[in-house]
Amino acid sequence: ATKTGYSMELVHDQIASTTGNNTDGSGTLTRTEPAEYEIIIGNCNRDNVKTFTDHDAYEIRIEDKKIYLNGGSPYATTMAVSEFIKLVENNSEITSAMTVAEGDYNSVIGNYDNATYYYPTWYDEFDGTEIDETKWDIRWDESCYSKNEDTGKQGYRGSSKYKNNYVKDGKLYFDGMETDNAYYGGLLVTRDIMDYKFGFIELSNIHPKGNGFWVALYPVSGGDNLPDDTAYTQETDVDECYGAGTWVYQNTFAWPTLYGRDLLGLPAEGGTVHVRNDFYSKDDRGLWMDFHTYGYNWVDETRVVFTVDGYVTFDQALREGAEQIAYSVPANLRLAYSVCSQQQGYEPSGSSAWTETNSYINDWVYIFQLKGQQLIEKNRTTGKWEITHQ
Repeated sequence: ATKTGYSMELVHDQIASTTGNNTDGSGTLTRTEPAEYEIIIGNCNRDNVKTFTDHDAYEIRIEDKKIYLNGGSPYATTMAVSEFIKLVENNSEITSAMTVAEGDYNSVIGNYDNATYYYPTWYDEFDGTEIDETKWDIRWDESCYSKNEDTGKQGYRGSSKYKNNYVKDGKLYFDGMETDNAYYGGLLVTRDIMDYKFGFIELSNIHPKGNGFWVALYPVSGGDNLPDDTAYTQETDVDECYGAGTWVYQNTFAWPTLYGRDLLGLPAEGGTVHVRNDFYSKDDRGLWMDFHTYGYNWVDETRVVFTVDGYVTFDQALREGAEQIAYSVPANLRLAYSVCSQQQGYEPSGSSAWTETNSYINDWVYIFQLKGQQLIEKNRTTGKWEITHQ
């Protein structure tokens, strides 16, 4: 549009039917009709799309009336798009001779200014056969919330006995489970392993669907890297959902610490500053039948921005005082699934949800940062915190 004044139509590769009540997930995905001319970005449901096993590889393939921009990771695909934009800006005609068949992210990224372009500084693609314990602390058998008074069953995070948290086929699975006397979900945390300060988080996942199936990725402030004189800490819900599978919270919290309560004379309870943001699915497939992406850009201590599937959902100014204090200290990640707590209700025993829609499936989690934003990691040998990106 900048170069020619002409804007191409943005078309999703597949669309969901909008029949029914838009919440039951009964609709089907249908491939949109291909156009004569297309720029095809990512792993779309289109013919001749190439997939990559190398995270750093990308291609810009120009074939007659089709242009393919794709890579082996979110950042490599973005590099293909960015490099193609340069071709458009600098040339009056795009030809097949400009094809980049074997692009490499690492060899090109040095040409970009990391003060204005985001770099991936921490991520997990959930490759391999086991959860990466250099990145996450697995909270096996940790109790969560109160016992469900109706069923008498206690809720726990992942079960070390049943191993219901696991990696398979490049994805992380939290399988919600019910036994005779307990419920099991899952929890991975980076507390006392990795903190970060400012930057953009994005994750791709499928939510479970069932009464009392609660999931979330939420950065929080805490751990032994937190300054002693911190008056408020943050909690940010990137994709919190209570089992309906049709909506998410993208909330912010500023929680007073004990130091903050003493300093400000706050009561033992209260003083929390909470902003609630609700996003609802746009079609009847909800958020539990297909992978969706959820993003959180912690711009600085004055502003945060949330996204779903790449679209901005909430652009929120942080107010002076509690909010700006909370969002000026480092945070770590919690990737969580709890099942059937007293607060959330419960899925009846024998329900098909326990076998068909009980899994919280994460494809990847990324942190992208600019120059000046910090990634802080604990050295596993010395036990000291080190700034590994700034």
